[in-house]
Amino acid sequence: YSERIYYGATVKFIQSNYGVYRSNAIALDAGIHYADSTGWQLSLVLKNMGAQLKAYAGTEKDDLPFDIQFGITRQLNKAPIRLSLTAHHLQRFNLLYNDTAFNNQNGVENSNSFLDKTLNHLVIGVQIFPSKNLELSAGYNFLRRSELRIANGSNGLAGFSVGAGLLFKKFNFRYARSIYQKSIASNQLGLNILLSEYF
Repeated sequence: YSERIYYGATVKFIQSNYGVYRSNAIALDAGIHYADSTGWQLSLVLKNMGAQLKAYAGTEKDDLPFDIQFGITRQLNKAPIRLSLTAHHLQRFNLLYNDTAFNNQNGVENSNSFLDKTLNHLVIGVQIFPSKNLELSAGYNFLRRSELRIANGSNGLAGFSVGAGLLFKKFNFRYARSIYQKSIASNQLGLNILLSEYF
């Protein structure tokens, strides 16, 4: 819409199989994005609006993991760096799961301070563009770090993520690695094809 506002939506059919049990749902994601000529970008996304169509046998239908997200990004004027801040789960303030029995047994103390509850909504990121066709990315997820920390042990780089991308005129190729605990990480590959360059 106009030159600076973009919007979009995705309809998702969700299917889950666990042994002989089956469940499915339908969901909608919708978002709006604003970008100006000075390097500022703002986005609002509503994720997982919908309902479970069929529950597992013997269980009640569950709510989908609804999520309201707001992000702000700034491209620096005199450096090839882009900074971003994303706030997620804005519909609920206290996100940290608190298992008091486990915490008491293992000597874990969860902070319930206003600052910690606020930070658990945030993900910070930076992108660096060493050249026209290369991007390097890094991020930090406060909630992931809080939830996956190990009591009385080293947490490594839990909550951090890194990535790299090769950007070409007709397609983009990206790789990302998200760290959950010292020996557990998730690797993702992405391929974006710009159809407007072909048709």
